[in-house]
Amino acid sequence: MRYLIFAILGVLAVTLKGDRASIKSKVNFLTDDFDNLFVKYAKEVGISPKLLKAISANESQIGKFVEYEPIGGTSGLMHIKLSTARDYEPDLLIYDMDSHEVQIRTGAKHLRRLSDVFSGDEKKIVMSYNQGEGNTKKGREVSEYWERYLRNKSRLG
Repeated sequence: MRYLIFAILGVLAVTLKGDRASIKSKVNFLTDDFDNLFVKYAKEVGISPKLLKAISANESQIGKFVEYEPIGGTSGLMHIKLSTARDYEPDLLIYDMDSHEVQIRTGAKHLRRLSDVFSGDEKKIVMSYNQGEGNTKKGREVSEYWERYLRNKSRLG
């Protein structure tokens, strides 16, 4: 019986270690594979690449939901709605939202606008990206989203 318990604990330890490696590879997936796009579009619109990357990590949960996820009509690295993306690029079509570059580019433009609306107040910018500008102006906030953003921002460098 004791050997069975040790065997189960050993399998559990290997499984958990594998999950940590998987999470680390997902972090690298975001930062390494798309870093040039984050930097390019953040600089193009005048926002911090760190802000853009951390929002992406929040929205796609470190690449877990990069493919289309019909959560409120959002998808991709930035989980930006087509209607929001069209505010910046009116000719976009639904299949354009599958492009990582389109996601990052329109997400950066949206964050720039929110930065202007909220006079650079980082917390309001981040909260507004998640819950909408109107809810942020009403004083609502989702503290878990803000806390996860701060963790992602410090981890993503």
